[in-house]
Amino acid sequence: MKYLFLTSFLLINLITKGQPTKYYNINFVNGQLLNKKETVGKNIYGSPYLHKDWRLGSIKLFSGDSISHYPLKLDLSMNEIEIKFEGEVKVLPISLIKDLYLMNNIGENELLRNAKVYNAQENGLFLVIYDGNTSMFKKIFLSIKEPNYDPAYGIGNTNRTYIKKVQYFIVQNGKLKKIDFRKKKILKVFKDKLEAVKKYATENNLSFKNESDLAKIFEYYNSL
Repeated sequence: MKYLFLTSFLLINLITKGQPTKYYNINFVNGQLLNKKETVGKNIYGSPYLHKDWRLGSIKLFSGDSISHYPLKLDLSMNEIEIKFEGEVKVLPISLIKDLYLMNNIGENELLRNAKVYNAQENGLFLVIYDGNTSMFKKIFLSIKEPNYDPAYGIGNTNRTYIKKVQYFIVQNGKLKKIDFRKKKILKVFKDKLEAVKKYATENNLSFKNESDLAKIFEYYNSL
């Protein structure tokens, strides 16, 4: 059996946990468990992953260890990262992960950061829109749409389906807080430099509804 190479590992006894997913503890890495995953169906339609495809990426753990240059998937339903290694799939719980880097199809990295970095009550990995003294994040999470089939009329859906939803957050003065994705609410973040930010956005045709434009606006605000 082959193992994902890390700083150190210790083979321990196989342990099976409950349904719907089975885990087999394989490695013990500087006090952190690295597991092998066996997929078991949940009978829920749609994808539970942030991205359906495997993406080359790197993981930084709170322990200080790193896992680099492996195909990765973020499973939003189980709150874990899947790691593909020579035909095997191993997983780490999100609670152990500080930062996650995933490369997109054009070679750019997207960064996801654990809300625990900010001692927040929120949990999970948040997509970083802009990282600075005042930062912006997007939380992508799942809800399940229940069946709505009406046998009397023969209409509706008989399947349970994953639905992706989003929430936006800012970090200001070291605190993570939720924010409405509306121009009026976002402008309150820049209240101490409001006129300068509004002028910059107008002169550069930047939209407060566009994440890429918001990254530029946050960058400008942080430069003031």
